[in-house]
Amino acid sequence: MNVQCITMHRSFWMLCGEREVLEVAMLSLRDVRAQTLERPISSRLFRLTAYRQFTLWARGHLGRRNRIPIPSCAVNYIRDLFPSAQYQGFVYALDL
Repeated sequence: MNVQCITMHRSFWMLCGEREVLEVAMLSLRDVRAQTLERPISSRLFRLTAYRQFTLWARGHLGRRNRIPIPSCAVNYIRDLFPSAQYQGFVYALDL
């Protein structure tokens, strides 16, 4: 598929913009970590999960504490879907 922006790709919408898909991804990750998913789910958790979904889809598994920035168009799209009063920008794992 030839698209001008990654956010216009059908797979992006499905993986990063569908609440139900993101909830399944959250449940899957929580299950691996033996954690429960608290309800209601916060916009922050939806955003973090969408960012993770994007990275897995676009870059594959990076490994623990390996991070790379995602395109600003994807960040803005996700932030529009799951808004917050404040955001934290990208932080490398070494800076945590």
